[in-house]
Amino acid sequence: MVALVALVAGQQRPASAPATASSQPTSTSPAGPRIVDFGDGIKINYVERQVEVQGEVILREGPLELFAYCKAPAPKEHESIVLVKARPQRIFMALGLIGATPGVTMRWNPETQTLREPTGDPIDVQIRYFDGKRDRRVAATEWMLDASKRKPMPRTHWIFCGSERSDSGEFAANMEGTLVTVVDFTTSVLGLPQRHSDADAELWLMANPEVIPPVGTAVSLILRPLPTEIELRVDASGAYFVDGQRMPIGDLRSSLTHRTAGWIERATVMIETSEAKPAAAEVVDRLKRELSEIGFEESRIRFKAIAGESASGKASPVKTATSQVGR
Repeated sequence: MVALVALVAGQQRPASAPATASSQPTSTSPAGPRIVDFGDGIKINYVERQVEVQGEVILREGPLELFAYCKAPAPKEHESIVLVKARPQRIFMALGLIGATPGVTMRWNPETQTLREPTGDPIDVQIRYFDGKRDRRVAATEWMLDASKRKPMPRTHWIFCGSERSDSGEFAANMEGTLVTVVDFTTSVLGLPQRHSDADAELWLMANPEVIPPVGTAVSLILRPLPTEIELRVDASGAYFVDGQRMPIGDLRSSLTHRTAGWIERATVMIETSEAKPAAAEVVDRLKRELSEIGFEESRIRFKAIAGESASGKASPVKTATSQVGR
C-alpha cells in the first residue's frame, strides 16, 4: 500500500498576542459557531472564519489605486471600484477577532535605497452580490484588468499589513480610506505582496466594465484569512484527494489555486510506504510531474530522510521534499 501526503503551507506565524486598543486586534474564541454584527455594516462570521463588509459599486471604468475604499477625508472614489462606510480600523479589528495577524506595510527607504517587504497574514478578497437573477460570489481580481495586457488580473491574495500610524498616533488608514489597495500605500490595511507604483502614469490595473455590475449595486466585501496548510493525498492509482475531497486527475492546479487564492509559498511532500516497490517510484514520479505544473522545479526540491516503519517493523527511510514557490 502506497500513500502520499502533501501539505501546502505558508509561513507559520505566532498567534496573536494580547493587544491594546492602540496596537493590534485581539483574537477571541467565541463559544460555539456564530455570526456577529460588529456594527458599521461589518459582520464577523465565525462559522466561515471571515469578515463581511457592506459596500456598493462606485466605479466601473478607469485606472485604479484601490479595489475597496472607506469613506475618508482623502477622496479616492475616482480610483476605487467599491466604497464601504465602515472605518478601516474597525475592519482591522474584526480581522483580528477571527485570528488574522497584521504585519507591516511596504515602504521604500530612499536614504538606504532599500525596500521593506510587506508582512502579515494572507487574506483572500471576494465579492458577493445579487445580479438580478441570483447571488454571485467572485474573486476581487475578476473585476480588474492588467492595463498593459488587457487581460484579467491574475488570481492572488492580499497581505494583512495593517496600516502605519500617523505622527499623532492615529490609525493612518482612517484618514486615507485605504482598505484594499492595488498600489503601494504605507496606509494600506490590505496590500498586494508585490510592489506597484502609485504614479498616475504607471497605474497597472483598470476596472473591468464587462463584469462589474452597475454603479450603486450593493455588495458584501468578504475578507477570508487563507489556510496555512492544505492536505493533498495521492493514492497508488493516481487519484487526488484535497482536504479529503477526491479531485479529477489533472485538476491539482485549479483545486490548489481555488483554496489558496494563488498563494502557494511552500509545499512539503511526505512519502509513506511499507516497503520498496516499483509502484511507489511510479507514484512519486507522477506526483513530481503534477507539482511541477504549479511551480515546482526539480532543482529546488530538497530531500531528507525521516524514520518510518517497514513491513518487518524496522525503521525505513521516508523522504520529504520542500520547495519555495509562488513568491
